[in-house]
Amino acid sequence: MNTTLTQLEAFKSGDGAHCGLTDWYPDKEIALQEALNNKIDFTTGWYASKKEIASANITAVNDEISIEVSVSDDFDTIGCCCEQIPHTTDLELIRTAIYKIWDGARSNQKENQVYTGYVLFHWSDEIPEWHNDSRDRYPEKVKQCLDYYIVNTGGMWDILDSPPGDNYHWWGWSNDEETEGQTCREEGIPEDVAEKLADHATSLGKGLRIGDWEIEPWEED
Repeated sequence: MNTTLTQLEAFKSGDGAHCGLTDWYPDKEIALQEALNNKIDFTTGWYASKKEIASANITAVNDEISIEVSVSDDFDTIGCCCEQIPHTTDLELIRTAIYKIWDGARSNQKENQVYTGYVLFHWSDEIPEWHNDSRDRYPEKVKQCLDYYIVNTGGMWDILDSPPGDNYHWWGWSNDEETEGQTCREEGIPEDVAEKLADHATSLGKGLRIGDWEIEPWEED
């Protein structure tokens, strides 16, 4: 590959895109379109999304465009994917390729994942204050998220006392600072129910509801 590629000036600073990886900021989209139209060898360099934990790199050399996507999460779980497409000046084709490659990066991230997260819900007759005017929408009980339960699925992190990343400080119940995840601290939950829900999560089960208490994997949330 050409080692003297020109990095597009517009991509040298700031986030490259807003909500995703294909809604480029105006100056960057203009620069990308001009480079494609002129069919120069170039690279955007790695540019980030403002809203997503994701980045992309678009490199054009001769008649080929290489697109790389990298993703991460709160646990520093990396996922990467790269594919090549024929040279094009159509940004919609570039966008379509990025979406596909982004999916590939997410799949790779899932393969690298060393945790499974669960949400603890409580079903209550009491409507939260921010839903005071919503009784018609919630004629029965309201499902409220109270805590998270993080399961260590092994791998290289099996030797660590806490999950990777900076957002969760121990395995198990996130709100339990006193015993570092061993005890559910939510008011009103029976001890035996909390134990059953924790056992269910540890065995990587699907959603489980016991009375007004429920635990669900994040992916089903």
